[in-house]
Amino acid sequence: MTGLPPGWRVTTYERLDECVAGGLGTLAAGLEAEWSPEWLGAEEGRTSDLHRYVLVTAPGGRPVAAASCQRVLHTSTHTAHQTWETLLGRTTERLVAGAGDPVLAARLAELRARLPRAGTDALVASLPGSTLPGLAWDGDPGAAEPRALVEALVAEVERVAAELGVPIVAVANVRDEPPCADLHSVLGGLGYRPAVVAADAVLDVVEPSFEAYVAGLPRKRRQSIRRERRAFLDAGVSVVAGGPELLGEDLVELQRAQYARHGHVTSAASVRERFRRLRGVPGLRVMRAAVEGRTLGYVGFLHAERRPGRISGRYAAFVSNTAAAYFNLTYYELVRYAIEAGARIIHYGRASYAPKVFRGCRLVPLTTYVRTLGPHQEALGEAAALRDRLERARLASFGAMGGVGAAGAPA
Repeated sequence: MTGLPPGWRVTTYERLDECVAGGLGTLAAGLEAEWSPEWLGAEEGRTSDLHRYVLVTAPGGRPVAAASCQRVLHTSTHTAHQTWETLLGRTTERLVAGAGDPVLAARLAELRARLPRAGTDALVASLPGSTLPGLAWDGDPGAAEPRALVEALVAEVERVAAELGVPIVAVANVRDEPPCADLHSVLGGLGYRPAVVAADAVLDVVEPSFEAYVAGLPRKRRQSIRRERRAFLDAGVSVVAGGPELLGEDLVELQRAQYARHGHVTSAASVRERFRRLRGVPGLRVMRAAVEGRTLGYVGFLHAERRPGRISGRYAAFVSNTAAAYFNLTYYELVRYAIEAGARIIHYGRASYAPKVFRGCRLVPLTTYVRTLGPHQEALGEAAALRDRLERARLASFGAMGGVGAAGAPA
């Protein structure tokens, strides 16, 4: 039982344009920028071959809740939400090795034997290119309680997974923040197993100037940042900020090289197509760095008018061996932009925690909830518990740098 009031409907769409016609665009206008149909369209097909979209509508057709789902096969080259890789893969192996505990090593080997990779294809509720969960609802849902909306969305995602013959359902990026409290509670109550698998590095922009931002950091960090900043400026690097028109043809091969460094083989045509889609995303901003006419790199991000206090959805590409350009463009120029534009929070995303915390970010844990519709639920839950234990220990290690913590609702 979903607990929805009489007359409410839950509908699944195979195509994004059909979901938009069903009301997603109206609902998205009140949600974060990554829920815009244009952003979903730009990301569609990049990490999955199959997407599904779910809408909950009130009597009269008003959309009040949505889910964005993608099928993630165990053979996928994109492993961010691949169940086996997330719980028992290379990151878990490195964390176990770092712990130096033979009992953990034996436990990992045992779970790998009990949970076959081939049985971990999943339908994942996630928002592509984002650190937000793939389930969302209107701030004023009317007669329905948020918990009832979550239950209805999850029940429908499970139905679709069964229809597709996918054995696992996962809900990714459930943030350790108050707006996700109902998600945590409902998923736990439905028997989903939680695993903190990553964190979103978030910078709170509270200083009135870039100089004040640097001054607020510990002495050694201030010295390092000022040294990097001086080298960047002394090299005569120019930075240009603008809109999607800055996604030029000259960035295509740069982006392909960036993908290749992360093990993803792409074509020039596929990158051009992604750029074409991104140019239509509301709030897309681009900054480029160059020296003597040679492009060093670029960073793209979302800064939507409906959420002027928030910068998110960041992506970038850089010439190899240009660490100074990377840190200056990705961090320092973006901080300068945020201060001038009045943004109060920057989402820097997953991974590379040390340099992000070094530059003032806090880490917001991201939990993936998993449940199998077939066998291996016990092994799946134990694998989730192992990864959760290891990841929490890793994130706690950044506490000495002042990097772990959660805030309230995004600005």
